[in-house]
Amino acid sequence: MNDPNSDDVRVFGVRDAAAHYIDRPGSYAVTFRQDGHVAVVRTSQGAYLPGGGTDAGESLIETIDREALEEAGLVVGGHTLIGRADELAFCTSQRVHYRKICRFLTAELVEEHGGGEADHELEWLSPEQAVRELAHGSQRWAVQEAVRIRSN
Repeated sequence: MNDPNSDDVRVFGVRDAAAHYIDRPGSYAVTFRQDGHVAVVRTSQGAYLPGGGTDAGESLIETIDREALEEAGLVVGGHTLIGRADELAFCTSQRVHYRKICRFLTAELVEEHGGGEADHELEWLSPEQAVRELAHGSQRWAVQEAVRIRSN
């Protein structure tokens, strides 16, 4: 398992040497249902794991729990650390470069409330399909690592 504070952090995306990157810490969950399918949130921008930016003073698990409920109406538990990866991204609407400092955990589905954000659609995909459809390389890597961890 990767140490989330290690200097050996996987980096996804291509660094623009002329750009200034703003650090954006966040936490994301690879959430498994009993049948082994993974929760994916689909928006007009693409498919993503439930998660997002960490609020001040919030732990990894608090971020995951809040974001899973807000985005997808999911109550999750049984968290296990996967690791950390940085995702270099350019936000076209804001014209800003971000270094998304992503911490990933696995989570088990406790309860599905339904709902979530109006522009987010929850889908349950096989891990293989999630890897094909997720928009960010760091999230595809996290799903592959979560499957590896679960199989050990």
